[in-house]
Amino acid sequence: MATFFSYLLLLYLCLYQITNERYASFYKENLIVQIDLVIYSDKNTFRIARNFDRINKNEKFQVIVKSKSDVRLVILNKSRIDCNFLSNIFINSNRTYYLPSPKEYFSFDGLNKSEEIYIVIFQRNYKHSDLLLKPSSDCTYKWEFINSQFNDLLSIKSKPVPPILQLSGNIRTSELSEEIEGENVIIKKYSFDVE
Repeated sequence: MATFFSYLLLLYLCLYQITNERYASFYKENLIVQIDLVIYSDKNTFRIARNFDRINKNEKFQVIVKSKSDVRLVILNKSRIDCNFLSNIFINSNRTYYLPSPKEYFSFDGLNKSEEIYIVIFQRNYKHSDLLLKPSSDCTYKWEFINSQFNDLLSIKSKPVPPILQLSGNIRTSELSEEIEGENVIIKKYSFDVE
């Protein structure tokens, strides 16, 4: 009789664990973020950047971000010579952020023929958040870590959406942006040829 009750108790505990795991995975919230890297020319025109885009040293750019949940954002820039932090901020849900600010822009000095940018967006429960936010870790170490994560992590989903910054006239297919979905962390990479 005791073994029968032990068996029932064990069966009940197994069903309880399966039910809770399903409940937790059903309510687990993925990151959903829209990231637009907008390049502005000196002729008062602009475009949404693509990976492996060409950029002129006279052009400037902004990163525009909107997240459906509260997240942390880190932007790193790497050239052959330097590694720099461009931004490290907290992003509130459903607000649009212009980085470095709505009236300021990033630019490349033209000393390097190629530049790379990583935009890393992560939730509080991302297991490597301490490494990314630790001020004592140097940029090159963080870059190498993010690069390895980027290569291992390509499990994000994306869909085309209109850009956050509305372009004048009709939005052509080439001007569509991406809404990206991932778990705990999203890493977006841009590689530029600088002229």
